[in-house]
Parts: sequence; structure tokens; C-alpha cells
Amino acid sequence: MLTLTRHNLRLIIDACWWIFVAAWFLASLRTKQVERRWSWGQQIGYWATFFPATALLFGPFGSFGDILPETRVRLIAGVILTVAGLAVALWARAALSTNWSGAVTLK
Repeated sequence: MLTLTRHNLRLIIDACWWIFVAAWFLASLRTKQVERRWSWGQQIGYWATFFPATALLFGPFGSFGDILPETRVRLIAGVILTVAGLAVALWARAALSTNWSGAVTLK
């Protein structure tokens, strides 16, 4: 039986992220060819939010550990939210199947 220690809860969250990365990579190998892609000017809104969001995730705040103290209750909530988010992401990817794309495209 898995004991819900802080270490094990963090391992569950990490495992969910690795499953997400592996599933996205494998699914990306089976997407349709792109017929038409939006121009750079049309995608500027996407990139204008992508880079600051990435900086927040991987920058000095990381997982916001400096802002909110890491407690067992917050870790359990994090595990629940991460597992639920992974389930929705995998379902959405399966539903979109080969039509999925990271950018706005016509397939």
C-alpha cells in the first residue's frame, strides 16, 4: 500500500507529468499533415502569453513553493488536480485524435 508521504505525493505528481509528456510525444507522431498554418502576426497573441507563462512555471517561482508553503493538504489537492488534469488532457487528445495541433492550423 502506498503511504501518502510528501515524497510519495511529489512522485505521483512527477509521474503524471512524465505520462503527459510521453503521451503527447507519441500522439504527435500520428497527426495529419498541415494544409495551412496561421501567419506569425496571427499567432502573436499565443506567443505573447506562452513565454510569460513558461517563465512563471520554470523561473524563480517554479511551482510557487516560495509563495505558498508546502503542506500535506496542499500536496494531496495538487495530486487530485494533477490526476484530473491529466485525465482531461488525455481524453481531449484522444477525442481530437489526428486533428490535434499545437498551433492554429487547417488540417
